[in-house]
Amino acid sequence: MEKTSVVIVLHTHMPYVLNQGDWPHGTTWLNEVVLESYVPLLNVLNSLKELGIQSKVTISTSPILNEQLLHPAFPSIVQSYVRKQINQAERDIAKFSGIHEALCNIPIGNFWKSWYSDRYTDISSQYSWDLTGALRRAQEEGLAELMSTSLTHAYLPLLSKKESIDMQIASANVHHRNLFGETMCMWLPECGYDSSTHIVNSLLENHVRGIVLDQSSMLKAMERSCELIEIPKHLRPLRMVRANCNSSSDSIAVLIRHSDLCSHIWDESSGFPAQPVYLDFHKREYDSSLRYWKVTDRHSQNHKLPYERHMAIQQAEIDAEKYRLILERYAKEYRDVTNEPGVICLAFDTELFGHWWFEGPVFLQEFIRQISSSDLLKLETLSSAMQQENSNPIISLDSGSWGKNGTDETWNNIETKEMWAKIYEAEEDMDTMLRDASFGIDKSRILNQALRELMLLQSSDWTWLVSMHKSADYAIERFNRHHERFRQLLEMVSAMGDREQCTESENQLLASIEQADDILRDISIQAW
Repeated sequence: MEKTSVVIVLHTHMPYVLNQGDWPHGTTWLNEVVLESYVPLLNVLNSLKELGIQSKVTISTSPILNEQLLHPAFPSIVQSYVRKQINQAERDIAKFSGIHEALCNIPIGNFWKSWYSDRYTDISSQYSWDLTGALRRAQEEGLAELMSTSLTHAYLPLLSKKESIDMQIASANVHHRNLFGETMCMWLPECGYDSSTHIVNSLLENHVRGIVLDQSSMLKAMERSCELIEIPKHLRPLRMVRANCNSSSDSIAVLIRHSDLCSHIWDESSGFPAQPVYLDFHKREYDSSLRYWKVTDRHSQNHKLPYERHMAIQQAEIDAEKYRLILERYAKEYRDVTNEPGVICLAFDTELFGHWWFEGPVFLQEFIRQISSSDLLKLETLSSAMQQENSNPIISLDSGSWGKNGTDETWNNIETKEMWAKIYEAEEDMDTMLRDASFGIDKSRILNQALRELMLLQSSDWTWLVSMHKSADYAIERFNRHHERFRQLLEMVSAMGDREQCTESENQLLASIEQADDILRDISIQAW
């Protein structure tokens, strides 16, 4: 009996934070996800390899994240952070030693000292500070498949210019090819899709033949297909489909992220991470960034019990088995209805495993191990699952996302209205400036930096943070800073008129902006 495929997609992205502050917002975010999620994920892949298991996880990495991981300043930033965290643990231990009620936290303080030391050894010795290289080796060894996402993680359906969409997709594919090789798949940020010609054509022109979309929007489209209507609603996401591409002979394979199944992990109130024994994400020692308590009761931050690592690991292994059994039940039910194997697509932010859910990597390793020996399930990469069958129904897709209500309202609402107005104005001004014009060396250099600022402005992170009321002040400040630099650069070009060379003051301003936003050096106005 052919097994149902399980495709695990981990979307890996962080906004540009280098040179943009440290604590509480900035490089601290990057340090946290690198040590708590990215390094542990690589450890999971390699640990499974030692057990003879090819995990076949599909990992998307954003170009803006990769460039930060490859930045010359990255090792020193991580070194400084690890040293600070170990020093914090030592200070906490000394403080706890003098408080009878806090003596129970000393073992956890010692755990943090060892944990940070071990992650530093991993990243510096095992991976030689080259996480993108470690990912590339994992792909070469068949442990993972890598795919791209848009350049700065822009929410593509809301961009107004075809040139912006092309820049986000085409430049990302070039970046990915240079780092990891060719890919036929792309992660659309926030699973954001609409059926406009711009997005579909850009995907096809850049040889993208596979994407993941969310269950919330896909079910509406599937209800119009007579081939799918007989399948019970909760099982329809197990059927891969193909997107009708505007009467083109081409089509794009679509795997449907089963949001209901993903909610067992994703939902912070009812999912596995809410188990009482897991490390509580929110409660930290009052004068420290370290966490010493387990969830205990998710409704109260006041009465938390001390974290017990061995109990949490046991629970992660139990939950992995529970999850495997849930998936096997779906796989069996789907086969009973259709007489064929299905495809279960489980897609998450990588940061969920380790950063938001500290025991997530333990869960993930055990879950993959259990699937590898299941009689009903098998691990599959995204491209492999998409290539297996060409008889999938072709349907017209609806617009959607994995955001609230499956729409774009998480990023486009009354609180972000002004931000989108500035993005649209900047897109139009860039296009007007570049249309039917040629520029010398200095003006090209200015406009190249303006294009970088526009791409950074388009990141979905800023509107998401504002909408979710998470570090909204920082997001607005960052957005306005990139917008102001964009305006300064275009005004500089306009002020130069027919003059080809920058003045000394113009050179100084340009150099200061280039130094502050020292990223995406390979993109240029020729691509626009």
